[in-house]
Amino acid sequence: MNYILETYGCQMNVAESAAMEQILREHGWEKSLEDDGNGGGRLLFHKSLYRHKKTPYPNLPRVRGLQSPGAGLSPISTAAGAASGGNLSARDDTNTIGYSEKNVKPIPQLVILNTCSVRATAEQRILGRLAHWNAARRRGGAAKNGTPPFAILVAGCAAANIADALRKGGADYLLPPAEKHRFADILIELEEIYRSAKHHAAVNPADNAENNEVLPEAKFHHTAAAADGGFSQTHYTEDAASAFVPVMSGCDNFCSYCIVPYLRGRETSRPPDAITKEIDFLAQKGVREITLLGQNVNAYKNGGGFAGLVRLAARRIEGTPIRWIRFLSAHPKDMGADVIEALAENPCFCRHIHLPLQHGSDRILAAMNRRYTRAAYLDLTRQLRAALPSLTLTTDILVGFPGETEDDIECLLSLMNEVRFDSAFMYHYNPRKGTAAYHLPGRIDEDVKRERLGRVIELQNIHTKAARQAALGAERLVLCDKPSRKNSAEFLCHSEHDEMCVIPAAGVSAGDFLRARFTALEGSTFKAEHAALL
Repeated sequence: MNYILETYGCQMNVAESAAMEQILREHGWEKSLEDDGNGGGRLLFHKSLYRHKKTPYPNLPRVRGLQSPGAGLSPISTAAGAASGGNLSARDDTNTIGYSEKNVKPIPQLVILNTCSVRATAEQRILGRLAHWNAARRRGGAAKNGTPPFAILVAGCAAANIADALRKGGADYLLPPAEKHRFADILIELEEIYRSAKHHAAVNPADNAENNEVLPEAKFHHTAAAADGGFSQTHYTEDAASAFVPVMSGCDNFCSYCIVPYLRGRETSRPPDAITKEIDFLAQKGVREITLLGQNVNAYKNGGGFAGLVRLAARRIEGTPIRWIRFLSAHPKDMGADVIEALAENPCFCRHIHLPLQHGSDRILAAMNRRYTRAAYLDLTRQLRAALPSLTLTTDILVGFPGETEDDIECLLSLMNEVRFDSAFMYHYNPRKGTAAYHLPGRIDEDVKRERLGRVIELQNIHTKAARQAALGAERLVLCDKPSRKNSAEFLCHSEHDEMCVIPAAGVSAGDFLRARFTALEGSTFKAEHAALL
């Protein structure tokens, strides 16, 4: 049995995709197409894989208004290392890459789309991908035993938020976040379907368009959530030097613009012993860096709270290959003195923190239900920098919120000038139905939002450039990630400050720690020479 997995959205989705792949491997499934060698690249079907003939699948209606295949879902960013750290926010974590027939494995029995729903454009992209795979399925026709070339499973937040549209678009199985513990059951169901070859209509509801039955999906939709939050035992990606360790899921903050609490549910903290078992497993696999993950990671409740978890994780990696620990995404209101003290005590925690700001105006922060003030945020950044010398700070900034004025924008720009973030994810407000802000008066004109966002980006670019220029000539400890796709003679690395660099590849392997000197800057990536292998 073979599969294809596409991942969209935040780092939690990346972790959950890794967990699904672990389960797939345990069930004997294999990837249908060769990976791109860079971890999770997507390889699209070539038309010659299918016979073009009449098929039992009726034509789907054309989906209009979708983004082009290359259009990203991410907010505009000046972050150098967005893909390696960054915020727990919507990004497109897939790559569209070309391939030749030589790296094609057998046609899959299952295509999985692990999805994001934080913005409407993310959902449109998923509907577009669903239409793409249905078109490929129609072109493929039925196999000789009566089964279709593959079933389509949609997981993640879109499976909770636009379930009806996904069913109508041809999804065979839906796996929203609260039901991710059912994934193995779905695999067992599919394996039986393909073994028996008796339930073609069950795996391909497009065949039965007249009564619109979706037999297997109905069995798994609206099941009860797992009592423990449905955490997988491990989220390891084979041969990766870095790994995510989810420690909590859900969010109780209910920021007025955000749909995540309605899709991911209330906060659930993972038991400490389950976390330490996963850390032990990752250490046995030779992982060098872990990231503690959660929608609101520092709201962790078990075992002494997040400060206790910081100390527990630091003790657990002693004497193991794991050298660095990161965490994301943190909420400013939960970054107490006890957490700062625990971080200062444990230098294994990287001196980089992503601390979402969202806005610099108290009036807008209150309307967003962020639960802190401008003054409190500024004081927190001063405390962090005093306790953690050499700390780099990155953030999220949201402009164009309903009711925002020029005075509010000036408050934001002045805060940015005071803090001087190393980089930022910047985007303008888009209404999300179901959130509190959706019904707020005073929506800002699109042109005004874009103009304000442009000013924010321009200022942040100045700060980011200054931070990068100041780092030239510096020597950093870096972790080697993977060969550069742009130049096979170079290796991509990152520092504990979340700075990306490339070094000569000779004598370097993924997972190596070495000291590197930043010698030049190309875009947001440093050129470096390695001084010593550690």
